[in-house]
Amino acid sequence: MQDIAWDDLKVLLALMRDGSFSAAGKSLGLNETTTTRRLDRLEKALGSRVMDRRRGAFSLTEAGETLLAHAERAERELLDAFRSLEGQDARIAGRVRITAVPVLVNRVFARALPALLNQHPALEIDLVSESRNLNLSRRETDIALRLSRPESEMTALAQKIGSLKYGIFVQRGKRMASLPWVTYGDVMGHLPQNAWIAQHSKDPLAKVQVNDAEGLIACASRGIGKVLLPELVGRSVAELEELHLPCDLSREVWMIVHPDLRRLARIEATMDWIRRILA
Repeated sequence: MQDIAWDDLKVLLALMRDGSFSAAGKSLGLNETTTTRRLDRLEKALGSRVMDRRRGAFSLTEAGETLLAHAERAERELLDAFRSLEGQDARIAGRVRITAVPVLVNRVFARALPALLNQHPALEIDLVSESRNLNLSRRETDIALRLSRPESEMTALAQKIGSLKYGIFVQRGKRMASLPWVTYGDVMGHLPQNAWIAQHSKDPLAKVQVNDAEGLIACASRGIGKVLLPELVGRSVAELEELHLPCDLSREVWMIVHPDLRRLARIEATMDWIRRILA
């Protein structure tokens, strides 16, 4: 059996509803010749006749009866699908996948999430803690947050939404500016936090290094040393307090989204939520 075109099945449906080739053609926007030709093409694809045609009248064959039942069911299912999808892009509903560095996901977004979900109960959020850059073109994520200007994702839309200001934090009650610095190890040594410490401070380094911000928080909370953290993060940790020492370090925050998703209501609502948090 050859492939069957939906347009040819529509001819069969119209013939049974309208009662003649001319009326069926009119309802489909076709002339009678084209309507007849499409029915012929349908029968050729099936390899059997679906109608007996005599002197302008027609009746369904057994194969035609079977095909009509399937065509009517398919039409109903398509209409149901169209109705369920109608306006879906305009509804704030469905799943949105957000990726960012772990400290933003765990210490900022996760804590602010209840307000978003209370406002939009049909929204579903996937928070992905990931230091590496996930690929938007391959739809590994819907919205990505980066702490530097993106350079490689030419097909994505990128917008600078603010800056993360940094402060110096120590264990609460241990306000000693002379504490050693807990810093990132060699794997993360390229980060601007390490460069800022090397350039602006002569204080010694602690005898421990970490590979993520959660490690900095854990070490500072236990009095091992002082750390550089985004103010938004450090001020939310009960075990830490900020030293009011000069610190001019900040990092740009960029939000990236695939252009095909940008106008979806669920994406716009989530992006607005992120902007409010990081403003």
